[in-house]
Amino acid sequence: MRTKATSFHAVYVFLILAGAILALSPTPVVAYPGGCHKWAAEAAGGLFGVWRNHQGIDPMEIDRDRPAPLLPELEMGTEWYNPDYGCCDDEDRELRANWDWLRTAAMAMDVYDDQTRHHFWSPIWGLHHVVNNTAGMNNAWESVHEHWVGAIDAWQLGNLGEAYTELGYAMHFVEDGGQPAHANDDMHPGDALSDDDSLEDWISGEYCEANFNWNIEDLSAWPGPILYPPHDNAAILNQILNANGGCWDGDCDYPIEPDSGGWAEQDQYLFNLSYPYSVYNQQQFFYIMYYVNQMGNYFASDSEDGNVWEPIGWLNNYARISPTPVLRCPDCEGGWTYAQDSDGLNPDNDGYECTDDDDNDRDGDLSMIAHWAYGASFAGMPAMLDLFRRTVDAVPPVSTVDTTRTDGQPMHEWNNVPVMVQITGATDYGNPYLRAAGVYKRWGKVDGVTPSFMPNADQTPYWIIGGDGEHQVRLLSIDTIGNVETGENDYTVKVDQTPPQVTFPDLRPNYLTSQTFTATWNAWDATSGVASEVAYLDGNLVSKGQVFDLAQMAGLHSLRVIVYDNAENYTDVAYGFEVWIDANGWCLPVYVNSKTQGDGLTCVVEFPQFYNVGLISLNTTTFAVKGWVDLHEQDPVLGQTANLPGLLLTGVGDHDGDRVRDRKTKFDKALFVQALNGQTGDVSSVIRGGLLPNGLPHFLAPVVVPVFKSPK
Repeated sequence: MRTKATSFHAVYVFLILAGAILALSPTPVVAYPGGCHKWAAEAAGGLFGVWRNHQGIDPMEIDRDRPAPLLPELEMGTEWYNPDYGCCDDEDRELRANWDWLRTAAMAMDVYDDQTRHHFWSPIWGLHHVVNNTAGMNNAWESVHEHWVGAIDAWQLGNLGEAYTELGYAMHFVEDGGQPAHANDDMHPGDALSDDDSLEDWISGEYCEANFNWNIEDLSAWPGPILYPPHDNAAILNQILNANGGCWDGDCDYPIEPDSGGWAEQDQYLFNLSYPYSVYNQQQFFYIMYYVNQMGNYFASDSEDGNVWEPIGWLNNYARISPTPVLRCPDCEGGWTYAQDSDGLNPDNDGYECTDDDDNDRDGDLSMIAHWAYGASFAGMPAMLDLFRRTVDAVPPVSTVDTTRTDGQPMHEWNNVPVMVQITGATDYGNPYLRAAGVYKRWGKVDGVTPSFMPNADQTPYWIIGGDGEHQVRLLSIDTIGNVETGENDYTVKVDQTPPQVTFPDLRPNYLTSQTFTATWNAWDATSGVASEVAYLDGNLVSKGQVFDLAQMAGLHSLRVIVYDNAENYTDVAYGFEVWIDANGWCLPVYVNSKTQGDGLTCVVEFPQFYNVGLISLNTTTFAVKGWVDLHEQDPVLGQTANLPGLLLTGVGDHDGDRVRDRKTKFDKALFVQALNGQTGDVSSVIRGGLLPNGLPHFLAPVVVPVFKSPK
């Protein structure tokens, strides 16, 4: 970059020569005051820099979903470059934060009178008018482009102080593009020859800060084409050409042919911008300057030489400026809301031609210009800073992540113990043609929660992830230029620490040998899902839905079901049930009176095939008076008014003559009659018992006892 000051002798000689030149030319204008430039750059930096927590925003809340990511490089201290004396004499080193280099440089560009003569550029004509360009002086675009390229080159070398100083100079030029005088090539000489109602006489740094206090919530109010999304370069160039009445396809007023030379002086840089990619991102940078400059050009300047109301085509009726009713007024002089005086001075509304307005903005001209033109300057600054960020390094870092189970076992898709996630490293590759910015912070969020930090030397960020469900790991490592890691490497950690559930809704606790049994169960897992089911009946593998004939299965049984979920949690549960011998039974009639007595209540029990009735155990045999059978209940005999123990068990016989062995049992008839409570007729009851040697299996024999009332 050029050194901004030399020795005292060189400065002295320069001042003599400059004085001679300036004596023959108008005094150059100083557009917005230094405070406005400084504050515009600082406000833009505040939106992107980590020091924006001064505005009440937590700088550690890194999130790619934020409308403007962090730019931590702005806060870094740099002593590589001294903006006043050049680079990089050790004696001249000066330590500043990069955003301080930026804002100081944005303010300092008006200090050098030779520089102020380069601030002019017309979006219509491109170059200076001939009267202002007799010495071949650079216009604002040519000057700002030098600083833009210089900023990128310095950044590439790691000279951050110089890079942000150059960027601050470039920001100054773009900001001044919103000043109507600069946009109209109006090198007006100052108050002596111009209207007192002058924008640069009236506006102040305090006014700028008070009326353009942009913050992160205002991003939606900024012009979308500048910030988000980044423009396709070819589309931007077409916008620029169309705005000037030109095009590449030949079907317009000024067709441009790639090999034709085109529009004389303008064609060279427009042609250079036509390439689809540039390391310096010239197209998008030009677009920002062009946008701001057009807004400045929308208003007449305050000099006799200023153009009068020349809105550029593609900004006509632009959404940020109210449409025709505000711009046109049939009752106003010349049909404009703010009539242009016939002498060419600043528009006024005092009703008299050729009169000067005060510089107190009495008629509202200046506040309207400031609102739109300087507002455009402000809107361009965060756009410019963001474009610089995306130009020098648009490649986000990539995190290295270590994911382990807390029990030391290998990771699975679903895990049944808490999982530790650590960001053990991050790599920043940077743009292919420029240096990488370098990783600023390893960062991320799990289910929206920021990390804890290991007590090791590099403070490794980590999370312990527990609780059932899918947990979202968002990797948000950031480099120093503000690129936040994309979602490409985001992933989920799946944890399920709850075993599956198993129920047996279709089974009952009791069955008869005359029935069948179906092996059935329900299994589910709400989190990871069921992986496998296996079942055993009395230790033998069975399949779900398998049907069993219970004819030979009297006794106690267990259906065991083992279910695993996809996280390897398991449930091992058994369902116990009993199969009863379905016996036939009958009883001899009972005659009752007030003095009932006799041989007792005698009943006969007959077993089905496969079971030996001779094994009935007397001490397990009971008579449930007036009872009935319900196999859905744990105890299948219900409703009895008395349980009569067996008193006498006879030998095996065939008492009904059906050639099937049976056996008699006697019960206490007096207790039976007492339990009837006066009932006569057929009395339904149940005989049950067990077989020797241990009382299993059990049998059930529903019986009907005929009860008659005998005469006294």
